[in-house]
Amino acid sequence: TLAFLAEDPHLGHSQFFRGGRPTIDALMNASTAEDIWALENEVGIGTFDEDRTARFEDFIRDFVSRKNQSDPKPPALRFLQAPYQIWSLTGPDMYAHEESLRTICVIQTTSFYNGQAVATIRRVPIHQIDIPIMQEGVATPDLETDCSVLDQDFS
Repeated sequence: TLAFLAEDPHLGHSQFFRGGRPTIDALMNASTAEDIWALENEVGIGTFDEDRTARFEDFIRDFVSRKNQSDPKPPALRFLQAPYQIWSLTGPDMYAHEESLRTICVIQTTSFYNGQAVATIRRVPIHQIDIPIMQEGVATPDLETDCSVLDQDFS
């Protein structure tokens, strides 16, 4: 996961082992978003890691910059692809390549089973990575992009 990008308290995968049975019981008994948020405030942890974040940003900038510089495949060769992997951007509509990617927005989604269905209670941008566009070896100026426009309120 990309939990190292999250500064706000949240319930991570290992949180339930640290919190023990009371945390598990509280989660199992939660039926509203407010129950989950209260549990996060009580036992959640922030897992932001500046070093891992910097390495992740470098990786994404390098990967996307290379993808931006590559020529798209002609339509007749689009069936030839790398195997599906998390960082390969494969698939028919993953990356159309008409325009260069300028910004990557990392979005945290929180969902839980409320007893009837899986409910999404949070979908917020937690990190933004701006991608410089190289033209003749020189990076173009950054665009004014703000990932906060992607914030969705589920309350």
